Amino acid sequence: MHPALESRQGEEAIKQLDERRAARQILDDDDSFDTISQGLKRGMWFDLEIEKGTRARCRLTWESPLRTRLLFTNRDGFDAFVRSEREVAAMLRLERLRIVDHDPIFGRALEQLLQAQDQVEDQELAVAA
Repeated sequence: MHPALESRQGEEAIKQLDERRAARQILDDDDSFDTISQGLKRGMWFDLEIEKGTRARCRLTWESPLRTRLLFTNRDGFDAFVRSEREVAAMLRLERLRIVDHDPIFGRALEQLLQAQDQVEDQELAVAA
């Protein structure tokens, strides 16, 4: 194995260990991030901080029946990682994982069009009055 690749894998393993340690340190601190992690649904998209300043898009692909484990994958279904709800809450808290607006793009575009139409109608009523 190439030394640079080994080094990168070692750094990634250390980072994952740090995340798990951080998650354990704050396990007793229930807050809004715990509530958010409990409400996550399959199919939701996230930005994952891979290293400082570098993010990758991932999706919640699977959850265990008792939600003790959550599986995240990239767009292609690879580069999987598994975390508990508490670990995900810690990642959210530390901003290593961010929820991407999960409303469908078509729905958001339609909402913007309807809001624009309402504004035009309001302006027409104001001019007519």
